[in-house]
Amino acid sequence: MPDMCVATCNEWDIKCLDILLYSLSKFADLPSVNILVSNNSGNARLAELLERTCLKYDMGSLHIDNFHTGEPSGNLQHGEMLNRLISKTTSEHVVLLDPDIIITSSRWRPWCESHIDGRFLVGTPYVHPDKVWVGDVPNSWCTFVDGGNLRLAELDMRPKVRYHSRKGRWILSGRKPKDCSWRLGLRVKSRGLGYIPFPVAGTDEMLIWMEKRIPRLRGSRDRRYIRETGKRILDKMKMLRPTGYRLPDSRSSRQTCCMHLKGHRVRPNTLRGWLSCGRSMVNICYEVER
Repeated sequence: MPDMCVATCNEWDIKCLDILLYSLSKFADLPSVNILVSNNSGNARLAELLERTCLKYDMGSLHIDNFHTGEPSGNLQHGEMLNRLISKTTSEHVVLLDPDIIITSSRWRPWCESHIDGRFLVGTPYVHPDKVWVGDVPNSWCTFVDGGNLRLAELDMRPKVRYHSRKGRWILSGRKPKDCSWRLGLRVKSRGLGYIPFPVAGTDEMLIWMEKRIPRLRGSRDRRYIRETGKRILDKMKMLRPTGYRLPDSRSSRQTCCMHLKGHRVRPNTLRGWLSCGRSMVNICYEVER
């Protein structure tokens, strides 16, 4: 029973978490999963919203960590939340997830569980390896981690930052950007640990591939509804352009196992679009896979 850790810091994150949990309920047997989720705002209203969102779903167990952070930077805050969540894990496998991820294949969880043995990481890498030193090493977006090794390492997931006086804000320090996930990459490289990165899928190709299959959805009322509304949803997803990832043994780049909104400085309109169609996208993927 894996421990899945999700860090949230605002209302947008919690609303995205709702879609992530929905996708896990469709594709990853959520009742057999331990969910650990945090919110660092110290806001009572958000704490209530987070609890209400999680309790909508049947899951193995639920741990909610609401606290007020003293860290000045968003990257430090993310790392702090991951530190607190990881410290509460007990399972053989720990899964790190961003809230703006959706799972789109029932193969994702069993594939990762069957390939993590003997490796430290299996999951999504950075999409710009030329800009981030860890290259294709999986990061905290959507990654299975060897839980025992992770807890033994006692990693501090907070990155190094410095205050940029001219810009008036905290920024990541160093010649190349290093967010909280660089600690995972450093562990891999310093210890020579094994890992498997997911290839980036062709998002446009995947959506076109699904568009061809939506007209075939017949039978129940739900399937007919998805068929009738699918084209509008897919058109919106083409505008949002999330990053798709596929399992390494997938024969086609069109077959994704998860999609990521890339939540770094995402505009509010983009988030609204994701929230308006994310759940429908999960339903489309579910019906097409069936």
